[in-house]
Formats: sequence, structure tokens, C-alpha cells
Amino acid sequence: MKKIFYIGALFLWVINMVNAQDSSHFFSKKDLMTFGIYYYPEHWDSSEWERDIKNISDLGFQFIHIAEFSWIDMEPEEGKYDFKWLDTVIGLATKYHLKVVLGTPTSISPVWMGIKYPEIYLLNSNYQRAEHGTRGVQSLSNPVWRDFSKKIITQMGQRYGNNAAVIGWQLDNEPEGKEDYSPSSQLAFQIWLKNKYQTIAALNNAWGTAFWSQTFSDFSQIKIYNANLVGWWGTNPHALLDFKRYTADTQADFLDFQATILRSLVSKNQYVTTNYTAISAGADPRRTHKLDFNSFTSYPNKGNANIGDKGFRLGDPKELSFALSFFKQEHTNAGIMELQPGYVNWGAVNPLLEPGTVRMWLYHCFGGNLSFACSYRYRQINYSSEQYHAGIMKLDGVTLSQGGKEYQQAISEMKILLKAYNPEAKIPNEIQARKTALLWNYDNYWSMGRQGQTTQWNTLPFFQKYLEMAKSFGAPVDIVYENDNLNEYK
Repeated sequence: MKKIFYIGALFLWVINMVNAQDSSHFFSKKDLMTFGIYYYPEHWDSSEWERDIKNISDLGFQFIHIAEFSWIDMEPEEGKYDFKWLDTVIGLATKYHLKVVLGTPTSISPVWMGIKYPEIYLLNSNYQRAEHGTRGVQSLSNPVWRDFSKKIITQMGQRYGNNAAVIGWQLDNEPEGKEDYSPSSQLAFQIWLKNKYQTIAALNNAWGTAFWSQTFSDFSQIKIYNANLVGWWGTNPHALLDFKRYTADTQADFLDFQATILRSLVSKNQYVTTNYTAISAGADPRRTHKLDFNSFTSYPNKGNANIGDKGFRLGDPKELSFALSFFKQEHTNAGIMELQPGYVNWGAVNPLLEPGTVRMWLYHCFGGNLSFACSYRYRQINYSSEQYHAGIMKLDGVTLSQGGKEYQQAISEMKILLKAYNPEAKIPNEIQARKTALLWNYDNYWSMGRQGQTTQWNTLPFFQKYLEMAKSFGAPVDIVYENDNLNEYK
């Protein structure tokens, strides 16, 4: 019974969308756009740390991003914590006048945890339990996983919450809102449904369970509808939509859960954010209520946009355009937490980027009024899953890649722009008058993805066509939700 109440408490949802947190004090407009870089000290011999961090500073970067995947290094055994290595790295950052963004390591659990507590892993639609070895495979509704997450975040918050070098926290990594069919998720879904519908009769009516004898007499009878086993074409679309909503709420609640822990421990000068993918399919960034602002990931090189005579070498402009209009609006802050400087190891087509592409993307981020641009990553590693994933530095750790040279150029050019900054400058009235809002709704996005009129239908590209048409007229465009204030849009 205690477990039911524990999980139930996670889903006491706020009905109305709250306004974004005021995050203006974290950034100064006169700084224009600052630059950061991901650094993974755990990948390298400690004798190389000082050289690397000094080079990062010499290149003009203003902050490093560390610790997001290093839970095993901070808690090598259950309940035994080791932060000496992290103290050293933060000390080196301070020595070379760099600030620090710390990642909470909740994207991947240490191996000992899964061995002793296998229930922390999610179950896929074939009811197969995930295993250790990759990221983002934990059951976010599982009480054991939540408890371990709370402990490590508390340890980090207590240790670095008032460290002057630490300017912010990134929660997790690219939260996706993955579907989870595990026992803890099944129970949490039942509680979510009971909170939403109150009575089983109301649920039966909303889901239309009279069709095909699907009627329930109690919430405890409900199992997550599994389209892979029941059949994609025949599965109740209303139940599937509620599962999507529940999954997005669970993801958002896990982020708010982390943010609440940190907020009680860290300085008001440290911000709390996360890095959604530029266009998220399963997680709804606007469902969180405790983050100071949202950040996002967008890579030029995914091999999914064959444009003009340059082919795949310029990236997909529609992805970045969507993210800039979705995450950054006039009265909010946002940053790009990952902008890849070159090739990747997972692209459908994996070319070398056209020289100048990374710099071009950085200037689109600057034009989109982002507060910072951070690159994954400083050094290309020579082993494991992302060994063919570019960095600012090549494999020798001291030679700039083409993308690294373009980051260096953009950083130096930003210093020139700083001198020309005019705090009194305003958007011309002619441009401001064109300000346009496009309405985005995840419920519709998920529904149309499930029940399109034709197999050729794709909601996102259709939406993006209107976005790009509006921008082609020089219109500032915000992607808004139905409860937003629309008075400033004509």
C-alpha cells in the first residue's frame, strides 16, 4: 500500500499550464551568446586534464559541461561516494577562469545497481527487460530508481550547490519519454487514469469501450494497451493517446522531481535546465513546471536532409528553425546545449560537413537570440559507441577539427560583436508587426501519427511548411500552445 501511495503522489498533476520561470537573471544581454563545451574527464588519463582545460579556456570557451554520464565514478559501490576527481576538474576550471554546468547522471545507472535491483529497468512492448550498457533505459516510475536518483542528486547538490564556479545544472540527457510496460509503470498508469477520470464509467465513456467488449469495471483491470501485441490497426486509439499523455507526464515529473531536489540545495544563481532533442516525439517540454528554462540538442549532420548541390553536407535547416521558434520566445530564455561540430556515427548518410556549416548554424542560434551555444564534445574518443563521433579536437587531443576551427572563429567574432552591442536597439516596427504564432498541440500530433488519413501523411513536415513560409516573409515566429497569451500576435 505504501508503494501505491508513493507512486500515486508522483501524478498529482497541475491542470493548467503555468508560466515559464523567470530566468532573465541568469544571463546578461550584453554578453550576447556565450559558448560552452562538453568535456569527459573520465575518458582520459588525469595527467591530460589540465592541458585540456587550459586549451578550452585559451580557445575562448566560457564554460565546460561535465558529469552527465559518470554515476559509476561518483558512486562506485552502493552508498559509497567519491567526488575527489570531480573536485579536481572543477578546481582546474576555476584556475583557468571557466564556469561549469553539471549534469545529473540519471541517464544511465551504474552496473551494480541493475544487478542488485533489476526492477529499475523499463520493459519494452515485448515485455523484455532492458539491460545495462546503454542510456535512457530506466523505469522512471519505479520507486527504487527514484530513490537512488534522489540520493545521488542530493549528494551532488550538497557538495556543489554553492560552488561559485558552477553556474547551472542539466538534468538527465535528452529526455525522450520512452514507453514503459514494466509492473511499476502499469500501476502508475492505473493511478494516472484514476486521477484523470475519477470514475471507471467516465473512462469507459471517454475510451468508447463498448466497442469490441472492452468495458472495464475497475481501474485495476486496466493494462497498458500494447499495439505491438494487440495489433496496430485495431488497438483502442483513445487508450493509446492516454498512454502517450501519461508517458510524457511521467518524463516531465521525473525532471521536476530532480529539479525540486536541487532547488532546495543549490544557490539561486545556479540555473536548472535539461537538453531535449530539437523536435521531441515522446516528451513534451512544456509539461515541466520546475525548470528555469529548457535547452535543446540539434546536429547539422544527421544525413536526413539532401538539399541542393551540397547534398547532405549542410544539415536540416527545418529542424533548427523549429527548435528556435519552439524553445526561445520573446519572454523566455533558452540555449542549445549540444551543437555537434562534425560527423556522427549514426547518421543515415554520414558525410563531412561543408566547411562553414558549423559556423552558419552557430549564427542561426545567435540570430535566434539563444543565451548560449554548447558543443558536444571537446575531444573525439578512440573507443566505444561514439568513437566515430567528431569533437572540437581530433584524436590526438591537440589538433583542431574543421568544426573546432569554426567554433573558434565564431567565438572570436562574438567578441567583435560585443563591442557593437547597443542595449537600446529594438526590432524595427515593420518586422515586429509581422510577429506570428503557430499553434502546436502534442495531443493532435500523437493522434494524427496514429490515425492519419493516409500512410503518406506526416504531421511535422506539414507544420514546418507553414513555419518556413512565415519566416520567408521576415516574420518573427513563435510556436505556441493554446493556453499561451496570444494578444501580442496579430
